[in-house]
Amino acid sequence: IRLHPPFVLFVMLLFGWNMVLHYWKGWGSWWLFDVRTFLMNITYTAPFFKTKWILKIFWTLAVEFQFYILTGLLYEYLMNDRRWRYALFLAILSIGFLIPVSYETVFHHYIFFLIGFQSFLKHVGKITWTEFFISLCASLVFIVEVKIVAAAAVSLVTVAVIFLLQKPLYIGNLLGKISYSLYLTHGMVGGAIAVFTLHWHEPWWSFVVGLSASIIFAAMYYRWIEKPFMAFSKNRSYRKR
Repeated sequence: IRLHPPFVLFVMLLFGWNMVLHYWKGWGSWWLFDVRTFLMNITYTAPFFKTKWILKIFWTLAVEFQFYILTGLLYEYLMNDRRWRYALFLAILSIGFLIPVSYETVFHHYIFFLIGFQSFLKHVGKITWTEFFISLCASLVFIVEVKIVAAAAVSLVTVAVIFLLQKPLYIGNLLGKISYSLYLTHGMVGGAIAVFTLHWHEPWWSFVVGLSASIIFAAMYYRWIEKPFMAFSKNRSYRKR
């Protein structure tokens, strides 16, 4: 309720924008995707049926969706029992080696969620600094061996910023608030600006205009599309049976 409707609506908006470009500028074809592609995208199942993502970045949204489902099912064990927590961590990471990489599932990228989850547990006082540092070091070694060194560096910097930057920043709060809308729309808006500014002699100005337009559009998308669904989702109640 919180995330899915804005995603589906943006896919439809993208389809409309593609039609505008085709009939206005004669670029490409109006047919951006067929019904099958649309359904596979909005159900996050595209790679399992060898269907393309309408926008390549959507594979990360599929991984996020899988993470929410997985965490919801295992939440009690992850939160309250250390032995279960680390057993599940190892099991989930191991499953990633058994599933084809082309599927790009949460199991292939769970090491990053593991770092985030451990950071959360430390933040709420569920684990000690010693336990956190040991798990962080082990996770970074895993990333270096299985992924790439750059990913380990980005993970370490992210964790450092989370724990060291104690004072809220206005720009950080603003971008955090609209981050999902910015994620959804920046490809379309930034790409459109880039196309229309190709003739500019200074690429940096094109980048600045594209970035600014993406943030402004995301803020509007958040205000009129995402925020209403956010409010609606908060009115739902979830009870254990």
